[in-house]
Amino acid sequence: MAAGKTRYMVVIRRGPQQGRGFPLEAGLVSLGRYAGNTIIISDETVSRHHARLRKSEEGYSAEDLNSANGLFVNGERVTAPRLLKSGDVIGLGEVIELLYEAVSPAEAEAEKSAAAPALDEQPGPTRQISDIVGTVMVQKATASKAERSGRPWVWVAVAVGIILLVVIIYLVTYSIR
Repeated sequence: MAAGKTRYMVVIRRGPQQGRGFPLEAGLVSLGRYAGNTIIISDETVSRHHARLRKSEEGYSAEDLNSANGLFVNGERVTAPRLLKSGDVIGLGEVIELLYEAVSPAEAEAEKSAAAPALDEQPGPTRQISDIVGTVMVQKATASKAERSGRPWVWVAVAVGIILLVVIIYLVTYSIR
């Protein structure tokens, strides 16, 4: 591949959305579980702002953003920006793995069209957020019923607390007489 025509992408090798590819096009690409990142990895082991990839003439370099579980390239902890080579495995902590690869423009275009639409192409209100990696558009998230019901124990605890409060008030009120 010619140096000027080389495109890069990362593919989730292990973790949520395994097999999904992300073409790298921006000069700065942020990775983390926060909605303001370029690539969002929804996993509790991933920091809100875990890492960033910075484009240069040689390709992208990976940099840890003081993440809790660390950034690894081919199993080695990254403590300073590290230039990536096609085939490198990027680890976000010990659970998530991404494969970094150089691809032809045609492959990158095919992967881009197969990926989910950008936030500004999706319906619903959006707002701009500026953070350490630049300005991005974030769609207002609304939790579905399934997402809200993911923690029924919270509602059970609230109900038990209310019942106990009513019983205590009843006992205090009628035991004083």
